[in-house]
Amino acid sequence: MQFPLMDAKTVFALLGVCSMLAAGGCGSRDSGEDDDAAPAAPTASNAAPAVPAGAGPSSDVPLVEQNLAYGEAANTNLIGYLVMPADAVEPLPGLIVIHGEAGLDEETRELTRRLAGERYIALAVDLYAGSSSQDGSDAATRAGALIDNAEATLGNIRQAYNYLTKYAFVPTVAAIGMSSGGSWALRAGIALPGELDAVVMYDGQIITESAALSQLTAPVLGHFAGLDESTPAADARIFRVRLGEEGKRAEINIYPNVQRGFASVGSPTYDAAAADEAWQRTLEFLDINL
Repeated sequence: MQFPLMDAKTVFALLGVCSMLAAGGCGSRDSGEDDDAAPAAPTASNAAPAVPAGAGPSSDVPLVEQNLAYGEAANTNLIGYLVMPADAVEPLPGLIVIHGEAGLDEETRELTRRLAGERYIALAVDLYAGSSSQDGSDAATRAGALIDNAEATLGNIRQAYNYLTKYAFVPTVAAIGMSSGGSWALRAGIALPGELDAVVMYDGQIITESAALSQLTAPVLGHFAGLDESTPAADARIFRVRLGEEGKRAEINIYPNVQRGFASVGSPTYDAAAADEAWQRTLEFLDINL
């Protein structure tokens, strides 16, 4: 079932109502909500987003959050997760949050809430178009299918960009991705030159070809694990050098003695100290570039 997108006037009118009612709350999240139904008004929460120890400071900013359609795939709506400060009365910078192999899971939603708590309008995309929990495929197979259908995957991200700029009036937009989502954040930066204003990668496969990197206009912040076997530290250093050779603005950080997934609190390789350092660098990078 397809339904229309909310325009910016509707979004910010709802924000104004929720801001006035924030003390009592505009509603609560319902984990059993049917994503195929037309989206209701965004719901507000007074509670600060839960932030893992060592993963950055908590925010006391009341948030408005909603599952909503930001675009269309071949036979379905693209249902993402939009979060923004409840007291927003004017456009804020926008973030496209790109999940890893597991899809748009609760950990990605928590990251989206944390980022929104820093006064961004954050939209978490669903690159699997709702299939991540239905088709029975393992995460690696689904992630590989995205690469096989790169044009459609980038089209998904572009629709998120269009939603934020057209319906939320965001003046600037960054893409931020975890694990394989980091790769797609970089790919989006290459595919949307002059549009994306910043790219943040937490792990993810790198690209070093001059033909691709020459298209990149957004500055890049990369966080890579020193013990990652899929993107070794040596490759991350090559990535840093290649970006410099291409004259790109980039900050590539390698965290020694941690493994891939070090910044994901749900990962067995989570490292609080490295995650906190990466989070602070991310906030500073976004503040400078957005």
